[in-house]
Amino acid sequence: MTESFEVKPDPRLTTTAADYAKQLDLALKIRDKLTETHNAIIQIRDVKKQVEDWAGASPVNQMLKRSLIAARALNKKLTEVEEALYQTRNQSSQDL
Repeated sequence: MTESFEVKPDPRLTTTAADYAKQLDLALKIRDKLTETHNAIIQIRDVKKQVEDWAGASPVNQMLKRSLIAARALNKKLTEVEEALYQTRNQSSQDL
């Protein structure tokens, strides 16, 4: 079953249709930026895992030692970017 209806603005407010449109536009931009940030965090975590997997699987010899050091330095930098984008140490009551 369906019913048609009309949403009317609160008569106590002086908000115009243009104001509502601007508010919606801002909310959509915020949503898109947050999605972009989440996707970047997912990608950072994927690269970090790849680096750790590679570093853990590599036999440590003189030739690979520099690569291993560079891999760990890369992971450290990626962690810094990730922590700048997302509070990785946050805990909610649901995490306990």
